[in-house]
Amino acid sequence: MGDGVPSSVYAADPSREGPAPTRDRGMLLSYGESMQRPVTNPTSSFRSNPSTQVMEPVYTGAPSRRRRPAWLWVLLILALFLALLLSNCAGFLASSLMRPEVIAQQQTQQELDEALALVDQSATERSEAVAAAEQLDVQVAELQDRIAELELQAEGHGSEVEEAAAALLAVQEERDAALGDVDRLEDRVAALEAELEAARADAPAPRPAPAAAPAPRPAPVAATPSSPSGGSSTSGSSTSGTASGTSSGSVYYANCSAVRAAGRAPLYANQAGYRSGLDRDGDGVACE
Repeated sequence: MGDGVPSSVYAADPSREGPAPTRDRGMLLSYGESMQRPVTNPTSSFRSNPSTQVMEPVYTGAPSRRRRPAWLWVLLILALFLALLLSNCAGFLASSLMRPEVIAQQQTQQELDEALALVDQSATERSEAVAAAEQLDVQVAELQDRIAELELQAEGHGSEVEEAAAALLAVQEERDAALGDVDRLEDRVAALEAELEAARADAPAPRPAPAAAPAPRPAPVAATPSSPSGGSSTSGSSTSGTASGTSSGSVYYANCSAVRAAGRAPLYANQAGYRSGLDRDGDGVACE
């Protein structure tokens, strides 16, 4: 039966018909120490004792089951819901508290990765710098060898250079001495020419030759061979007179200073007063 009435009621009240319910088998009745013992005969539910009229319960070994009340289930559901809610809140709170630490850890890891990348880049640059330094060392060694060779060559040619410089100095001294001699000679020539000019100026001018008296007209006679010779002497005397006149009309300059003072500089070879003594370079132009 499902009405929750214990089997002892059925045993005490014989008016109730039907077998005793099986759901209450195995219960221990707490009516006294004499009643707390199992029934040895499982075939009979109860047996009556005529002397005591106490019904002994039948113990079948199966546990009894009781229906739990509804409020207990509600309480369990609420407890489970509260536990789930608390676990979610605890997880969210833990994640919120750990978020700064996680962010800091991520930033630290990122900085560490960047530092490692910089270290690798620095190592690469250092390797390149070392290679460039080695190349520069090789170039420096080559330049030092070249400098040593040039120094040896300079030491070998040093005496030659000194000798050439001494020879050049001697040649320059000789040239200066020659130029000094030329200047002295020019001054000497100019002085001599001045003396010659002064002597010519002091000398009396030559008298002109007296004119020949007209010859008497000869008598008409036959031509003689002596007539051509007379004509030749006459022409010769006239030619000599012209040459002396030209010679007396020439111009003489003692030096280039006199030429410049006269305003005739430069003198060309076809001009009066030109002479080779005034033309040093011999190009046909004097006192240029």
